[in-house]
Amino acid sequence: MLRAMLAFVPIGTIGILSWVPLIRTAFVRRRAWDWVALIGTALLSLAAFVAVGSAPNEDSAQTTVGMITLLLLAAGSTVHFLVAELRTPPASQPAPQPAHLLQTYVQPYDPPWQAAPMAPLLPLAQVKAELDELSALLHQNQRPAP
Repeated sequence: MLRAMLAFVPIGTIGILSWVPLIRTAFVRRRAWDWVALIGTALLSLAAFVAVGSAPNEDSAQTTVGMITLLLLAAGSTVHFLVAELRTPPASQPAPQPAHLLQTYVQPYDPPWQAAPMAPLLPLAQVKAELDELSALLHQNQRPAP
């Protein structure tokens, strides 16, 4: 739904807001080219809008060039947005990793919990008896305070 709305913004505004879908493209893809396209489209649409608005009459070359620029920006930004959205993998799925890189990472990795076998668990009564015996030995060897 969001894609459809963003794709129709440039067309619905006759190119004046042709930079709006490119904001999402620049944030999602994080490529320098997308940021350049966003800034260039915003500046060009502003210049074309000002050219159309400041023309002395509707039949001037200034109005014609401004409107053609706005219409081309509307079509171009919509196509760029849709192509970029179709090529960008969804954020919920991790980017695919080449199999050989994954294998070279996993092979030398030896988790510490698998390195040494666990000692068998002792019954609680045996542990308590050993602790009592150790405590008695410590009390016997304890030096009196001077």
